[in-house]
Amino acid sequence: MIEFIRTNYPSIELDDNISSDLASRTLTHRVAGRHRFLQPHHIQQSIFFIRTGVIRSYSLKRGLEFTDWIFSTGDIMLDTMSFFLEKEAGLFLETTSSSVVFEIQKKDFQYLYEKYSIFKEIIDHSLFELDKRKKEHTHDLSVLTGFERYQKFMTFQAHLDGNIQGNHLAPYLGVTADHLTKIKKLFSS
Repeated sequence: MIEFIRTNYPSIELDDNISSDLASRTLTHRVAGRHRFLQPHHIQQSIFFIRTGVIRSYSLKRGLEFTDWIFSTGDIMLDTMSFFLEKEAGLFLETTSSSVVFEIQKKDFQYLYEKYSIFKEIIDHSLFELDKRKKEHTHDLSVLTGFERYQKFMTFQAHLDGNIQGNHLAPYLGVTADHLTKIKKLFSS
């Protein structure tokens, strides 16, 4: 977790106290694709930080999977309503590829958040950035064409393309899998 912070927040200095507390309160998971960190009707009891890999947030509707968000390296991963308000989750959090994920359980998270202003600053900044990206994505779904959304995805998140199946990426981009195939052909020509 210390390496994660140093990589993603290079301007932040961690003293020995927080470094020791973080090391003792962080679990590391090395998991294969299709590992679930959360599923519907459960309450998220830990917060996760993605060291490497890709995790998608999705729900089931009429037996079909609908990806609504893609988390990747450097992201904080959580269902905010479930983690902070202890509401049952309505979604799955599942890896799409081999991943390394750091976990801090809720009681340890609360301890670190209250004790260390620097940890609070990291969390608040991470949540702010996540919220900003989600709002931008929602806006893009309403104003950009499917091709423009894919073009933007390939500009800013091209490294994810090989780590997520087309049928998982399509709902995230607001298109059908068939439409995504056509968009990819147009994009590559």
